[in-house]
Amino acid sequence: MLEGLDVLKDPIAVIGNFEQSGSIVLAASSVMKGKFKIKTGNRRYIHGFSSMKIL
Repeated sequence: MLEGLDVLKDPIAVIGNFEQSGSIVLAASSVMKGKFKIKTGNRRYIHGFSSMKIL
């Protein structure tokens, strides 16, 4: 809410440590799961999150 994101409309993922390429996805919105085929427990490097906004 603070960033103006809507979990029902925006792809959002919570990643353990964004600085570490092998870090895991701790949580993902349903939009993120559907659009990027993300599952909780996937590794960050598999999906190339390197260019996404870090909050």
